[in-house]
Amino acid sequence: GKPASSPLMYGFWRMLYTDFAPAAPSSGQLGPFVGDVYQDLSEGTIKNILVIPPLLEGALVANQKIRDQNTWEIEFDRVGNMLGPFKLPTKKFEPGDQIRLWEITYLDEDLRIMRARR
Repeated sequence: GKPASSPLMYGFWRMLYTDFAPAAPSSGQLGPFVGDVYQDLSEGTIKNILVIPPLLEGALVANQKIRDQNTWEIEFDRVGNMLGPFKLPTKKFEPGDQIRLWEITYLDEDLRIMRARR
């Protein structure tokens, strides 16, 4: 099939596993704090969300486009964080500065397996 263009890609996903190193917010860790990572995917936009209750919630917002039948191109746009009830300053990325590729290797209604790379 063509998972990159499948409507099954879109929706709200919870990250169950990553081997990304070093530890980073996109892999569920911010300094000594560990939380859950969710991805809210819609056509053209993705949000990578880190939740460390009750301390922090943050989101990386990026633009998404289909590169080929198995790959999405992800271009970082901004990061916003909430520390308790307080909104922290938003970090904006320069256009073209941070681009990743998501290669989708498996996709069904309940599970998505992908590799992220630069």
